[in-house]
Amino acid sequence: MTPQQFDPSSTMQPLTDDDLDELADLLGADWAPETTMDIEQLDGLLAGLVCSPRVLMPSVYLPEIFGGEEPAFPDTATAQRFFELLMRRNNQIATALNAPIERLDDPRAYVPLLLDWSPDGEIARSLVAAGDREPLPLAGELWARGFLHAVSLAREDWED
Repeated sequence: MTPQQFDPSSTMQPLTDDDLDELADLLGADWAPETTMDIEQLDGLLAGLVCSPRVLMPSVYLPEIFGGEEPAFPDTATAQRFFELLMRRNNQIATALNAPIERLDDPRAYVPLLLDWSPDGEIARSLVAAGDREPLPLAGELWARGFLHAVSLAREDWED
């Protein structure tokens, strides 16, 4: 997609499961710094930004996604696709968190992206197979870290 072909209304489309997988793959790509957030932590960050007392500009939070480092996008199309998926997820979260729901089972309710970090889950098995011996995070821990990271970006506003 060239810049001339970009359709701003496309950022209002909710992400499909395939889109979420693609965003997770982009976050874990070789060109992304090792300090880049995973999809669960990114989801928490975006939710925290939506809940923030003031709007934070992308120039404030984008570096945080990559751990303060600069991503080396392999080409413009990859960078555009990343930002499109990021903005679509952000808008999806904002829509859900602002929906007038009364019950959590309402299909409009926000559902955080939580990875299965259970010791017998697919992620744990792949880490063990790769020789990784780090302790697994608790359920929702990375999402909460992302949310709290967003809070820290506007700490003074939250204190007010």
